[in-house]
Amino acid sequence: MAARGEAKPVPIHNSIGIDGDDELSALQAGPPLPQGGSCLFTAGAVGSGKSTLQHALIHRLYRDERIDFSFRNEDGEALHDPDLQEWIFQFDRGEFPERTPRSRLQTFFVQFGQRGRPVKLSFAEISGEHFQAILPRSGQPELSPNLAPDLEHILTTRDVKKLFLFVADTTRHDPGREQSTDDRDQALFEDMLFFALLGRIRELGLSRIRLLFAAAKWDEAPNRNLDPERFFRAHFPQTRSALRRFPKAQVQYIRFSVGDVRKVEGGSGVEIAKHDFAPIERVIQWIHTLAADRALRGYPAIRPTLWDRIKGWAAT
Repeated sequence: MAARGEAKPVPIHNSIGIDGDDELSALQAGPPLPQGGSCLFTAGAVGSGKSTLQHALIHRLYRDERIDFSFRNEDGEALHDPDLQEWIFQFDRGEFPERTPRSRLQTFFVQFGQRGRPVKLSFAEISGEHFQAILPRSGQPELSPNLAPDLEHILTTRDVKKLFLFVADTTRHDPGREQSTDDRDQALFEDMLFFALLGRIRELGLSRIRLLFAAAKWDEAPNRNLDPERFFRAHFPQTRSALRRFPKAQVQYIRFSVGDVRKVEGGSGVEIAKHDFAPIERVIQWIHTLAADRALRGYPAIRPTLWDRIKGWAAT
């Protein structure tokens, strides 16, 4: 898959716009969060596939009759969210989301589960530029490595179980990829980004981290049979080193793709020709298992089987 953008949002119940050059300081702290629920903190560089994964998540939850799903607002009341509805329609048509504008942050709320035992989940939609702003910029070597106030509010809020999903672009590590002189295009850029994020998370006082690494755009990976943990071990040395500083780290790894992709007829873009639900179902299983301490029936296991491990070793 070529680099996908992120969703173009429409203002909803909790949407913040930003004007001017200092986007991070302009964000107002304090987005609402579901009390007693879980919050998914999804991070990735620009074009990593972060919002494509989020669209796939909502689309699959809605489309699966085995799941009791509902849109909610920050107070837990049923609300048919028009923005998430458009995500579902768009992804079902095979369209990839456009990039999230760097001037916008939105939070969404859903509820899902089985047998009348729902999980309350909130998540934020924010551009990759905001995550990348944690790294020093040219001419600003003394930049304080802080996140947007809204994100730091989420990270420091009590009574909300925090789940972290780091999305990496596997196409950055293709040996045949045309090299760019821009530091943000380098293969190690994502490692530096995630390393800085984990450092800031520790500074905010979090000692326990539940983290899922998703290797996105796996359909374009040079070696599709490679075990995802071996992929991250090879390309994210300092990220994995930083995780050792968390005494209670729960880390898992998955491959992620949306299915078969083809070029749009008469256009320059790409579209989804056939959806593959297995990768996103593993993400859903991971969220539900950690949020509710129980697995979803009929969904694939997150932890690799012995056969998966054998295939991964044989591929290297």
